[in-house]
Amino acid sequence: MKALLLKIFISIIFFIVVTPILPQSEMTTNEFTFSNLYFVDNFTYLQVRGEVKNDSQKNYGNAYFSLKLYDEKSELIGVILIFINSIGKGQKKPFESTTDHIDIKLIKKYKIVFDSSD
Repeated sequence: MKALLLKIFISIIFFIVVTPILPQSEMTTNEFTFSNLYFVDNFTYLQVRGEVKNDSQKNYGNAYFSLKLYDEKSELIGVILIFINSIGKGQKKPFESTTDHIDIKLIKKYKIVFDSSD
């Protein structure tokens, strides 16, 4: 009985803590494609994880993006800065980034903006 309750508890916690960012599975911005995005609610901060592919014909030493989070009224409720280190043309890399805690349930849409590179 204890084992069953533990499994149920872990399942509930996993469901609450790891939530897909949105049904949209890919987003392309400035010659980069973002895929497999999801949030991890760490109670004191919010983490986003995913993959990015460099679809351009350029190698980047560093690329910087802003993941802008919006509520159901399309009001900005948070920004997560994403830093991708050394991504060559055609290369796909995993990434993760964090921000102060934002209630996952409030996030209804997002936009990823290319900020700069060096």
